[in-house]
Amino acid sequence: MIAAIILVRLDSKRFPHKALAKLGGVRLIESIIQTLLEDKFFIPIIATTNRLVDEPLVEVANFFNIDIFRGDLENISRRVIDCLKVHNIKYFARINGDSPFIRLDLLKEGAAILEKNNYDFVTNLYPRSFPYGMSVEIFKSDFFIESMDKISDPRYMENITSYFYDNISKFKYKNISMENGKNYQNIRLTVDTTDDLDLIQRMINLDKFIFKRDVEEIVSIYEKVNNKLK
Repeated sequence: MIAAIILVRLDSKRFPHKALAKLGGVRLIESIIQTLLEDKFFIPIIATTNRLVDEPLVEVANFFNIDIFRGDLENISRRVIDCLKVHNIKYFARINGDSPFIRLDLLKEGAAILEKNNYDFVTNLYPRSFPYGMSVEIFKSDFFIESMDKISDPRYMENITSYFYDNISKFKYKNISMENGKNYQNIRLTVDTTDDLDLIQRMINLDKFIFKRDVEEIVSIYEKVNNKLK
């Protein structure tokens, strides 16, 4: 089983309930789920907290007939570990609930690499060459559980994959990079604030099929919109 674990909660201080905000008429969390369900390669699972504020995410999961796992608020690594164990997941992709520009092709490429090779994980973040919001992080579940079960540092309980990058020499990994040496790491395509939401909505206004475009086309539209806003 290859799961796509969507990490999301609804009480972000900078932008409360952002996962339910609409982009192009579709709520952010729903856009992410729709992309993941396109060809059934990944099994999406929402991983949120067990608090009342996150109850609306249960309705979203029920609407799409996908699983939702509810766990610890602050110890996100424990939330993921418990989710992996409950659902008996062999491999998983970490998906951020504020990133609508999911590259399903890259995620599938990463999963194929992990299944066919003796790597602990596949990433496109070390070094990063894709824009923020186009992350690929796919782990062997047993490796992730064994590694994170030993960690007590609070930094790694919230930023659940940073431990691996901080100790990269200890692990076997494969990095996916942009072709032809291109580097878009300074471009942000995540929704952290209402300004981010507005920028991406403006991108959608220029091209309603933008989430289906290749990386260079998306970057080009981003730069057009961003230059107009300056």
